[in-house]
Amino acid sequence: MRRLVALAIGLLLLVPALLALTALRKSTPAPERLGYRPSFEVTFFTSLEHRYLLSELLFYDAVFYYGTILDLHQPPDYAMLLKYVDTSTRLNPYNIDSYYFGQAILTWDAGLVKPMNHILERGVKKREWDFYMPFFIGFNNSYFLKDYQKAAQYMGKAAQLNPKMAFLSNLAGRFYYEANQTEQAVQYLKVVYEGTYSDQVRRGIKTRIEALETILFLEKAVQRYEKETGHKPAQLADLVAGGVLKGVPPDPYGGTFYYDRNDGRIKTTSKLAVHGAAHDRH
Repeated sequence: MRRLVALAIGLLLLVPALLALTALRKSTPAPERLGYRPSFEVTFFTSLEHRYLLSELLFYDAVFYYGTILDLHQPPDYAMLLKYVDTSTRLNPYNIDSYYFGQAILTWDAGLVKPMNHILERGVKKREWDFYMPFFIGFNNSYFLKDYQKAAQYMGKAAQLNPKMAFLSNLAGRFYYEANQTEQAVQYLKVVYEGTYSDQVRRGIKTRIEALETILFLEKAVQRYEKETGHKPAQLADLVAGGVLKGVPPDPYGGTFYYDRNDGRIKTTSKLAVHGAAHDRH
C-alpha cells in the first residue's frame, strides 16, 4: 500500500515538470525540434532488437518535422534530414518509406543527389526484388547528374526486375544513346526484345531498335565522310551530295534525322518518342 501511495505522489510531482517540458518544446524554434542524433554505430548498438522500430520512428520524426517547418515557412535542416534518412535505412535497409521520402525531398528540394544515391545503392543490395531502387538511381544520374552511362546501367537493372514496364528498357536504351554508345543501346534493346513475350512491349522496343540502328548507320556514314573528305559535314545532305548516302533514311517515330554540328552527333526531331515527332529541330 505504501508503495502505491509513493508511486502516486511521484507521478503527481512529475506532472508540473512534464507540462513545463511540453511548453518549452512548443516554444523551441522548429528547426531545433528535429534534435541531434548520435552516430549510426552508437544508435545501432543501443537500439538492440528494436532497430526496425527505431527506423520507423526516425522516419516519422523526419516527416513530421518537414511538414511542420513548411507550415512555418522556414528553411528545413536538410543535413539533419539526410542523417535521419541515412540512419533509418541503415537500421532497416528494407524501410521503403525512408527511401521514398529521401528521393522525393532530399534530391529535389535540397539537391543532395549524390548522398541520396549512396543510400539508394545500399537499398539495391538489400531490396533485390524492388525495381524502384535502381529506377530512382537511374533517374537521378540522368536528370540531375547527366551521367547517362550510369543511368543506363541502373535503368537496365530496373527493366530486368520489372520487364512488364516497357518504358524502363526504352529509357535504358535512350540513356546508352545519350552516353554516345548507340551500338551498346541497340545490343541491349535486342536482348530485352528477345526476352519479352508481350506483343505490345515488343512493338515499342522494336521501334526504338529501328530508330537507334538508323542513327548508328548514320554515325558510321559521318565517320566515312570525315575519312574521305578530311572534315566534318555541315548537314546530312552533305553525305548525300558526297555519295556516301543515297538518301537520309526516315525516322520510324515520324521525325527527321539531322546532324548536330555542336556535338557531332546524329539526332532526330522526334527525340525518339512518338509524341515528339512534330517538334522542330533546335
